[in-house]
Amino acid sequence: MQSLKDKAKFGAFVVFVLAAGVFVLVTLAGLANRVAGTKYFVAFDLQTGAMGLKDGSLVRVGGQNAGEVKAVRFEPASGPPTSVVVEISVDRKIPLAKDAQVILETPLLGSVSTLNFYSAGRGEPAPAEHNFTGKAAPGLLAQAGINRTDVENLLANANQMTVTANKILKRVDDRMEPILTNVEDATGNAREITSDLRSGVKRWTPKIDRTMDNVSEATTQINDRLAQAQALIGSVQDLITANRPRIDAISESLREIMDKVNNQTLPQVARVLTQGERGVTAAADALDNLRTIIREEEPNIRLMLANLRLASDQLKLTIAEVRRNPWRLLYQPGSKELEREMLYEASRTYAASVNELRATSATLQSVSAGGSDPASKARVDALVSELKASYDRYKKAEDEFLKRLLEEPKP
Repeated sequence: MQSLKDKAKFGAFVVFVLAAGVFVLVTLAGLANRVAGTKYFVAFDLQTGAMGLKDGSLVRVGGQNAGEVKAVRFEPASGPPTSVVVEISVDRKIPLAKDAQVILETPLLGSVSTLNFYSAGRGEPAPAEHNFTGKAAPGLLAQAGINRTDVENLLANANQMTVTANKILKRVDDRMEPILTNVEDATGNAREITSDLRSGVKRWTPKIDRTMDNVSEATTQINDRLAQAQALIGSVQDLITANRPRIDAISESLREIMDKVNNQTLPQVARVLTQGERGVTAAADALDNLRTIIREEEPNIRLMLANLRLASDQLKLTIAEVRRNPWRLLYQPGSKELEREMLYEASRTYAASVNELRATSATLQSVSAGGSDPASKARVDALVSELKASYDRYKKAEDEFLKRLLEEPKP
């Protein structure tokens, strides 16, 4: 049993060692690939240079770490140098074409630069130790899309703004000069006012002292008056205390009076108001009944008023006839006067028709100016009909009068 356990342990140990060996081999293979990457060369002309590059500087593809710089040297080795050659090592997993593009990127802060392949190329694959041509990275302005023309325009605009600012400053200077003069004048005036105040204070000090003395004296008098008022209040309180029974009796009387008012007078007043309201209601009902009666008897009332107006006109004509010929009251008319009586009657009828037409016209004008409600319109329509009838009577009386006048025999 013990030997079986030992064999199991030994087998597990062997499996672990084999697994660890495989892991180490894989790790070392990857490390070897990285350490022994593909060798390339990048050449820079002397004008561009390779500033900031040294052994161990990073090499990037698309901004990602892909290798490092192995060495930096001048070419040719003897004589005046014409270029700077940088030996680099790139991860073998990243293939580069012959038309790959590489630039030198210098940091804003620090002195270590990097090489960045911003294009891996699309042509023929580059063999080991292939020579690439390096370029300098575009400046910050170029990266921002600003070219030389934009810079020149910017400088021109800045120059124009400077000229404009100078003009504005000149205008401000020209305007500030009178303002400063006014400020100086105001300062002088303030000094004069301050001097006047100082001299005035010296003159006003005695008056102020007297005023303060008067105030102090008035305060003393007020305190005396307050003491008198307090004494008076004490006397009033004593008087109230002494007359407390009378005051209580008066209060009791007032309470009884208020009880009578609340229990007797107010109910009577309420009954009177109720009766008054009933009377007003009855009066309103009576007025409504009277208005109804007047509305119902309006034709009769109008006829009566017309008869009264006609009687008044007849009486007026009679009085005028009597005043003009009073002898007619005592004179028995002859045949000639009787013959003319028809003419007089026609003239009186004509005059009455004229008066009736005039009265109807005046009534119509008054009602028309009174308003435009339905009742007024109905009244106007009725008056128009009455006016037409009056005009017909007037026309008939006029024809009769003219007929009698033409039949009158000439003397």
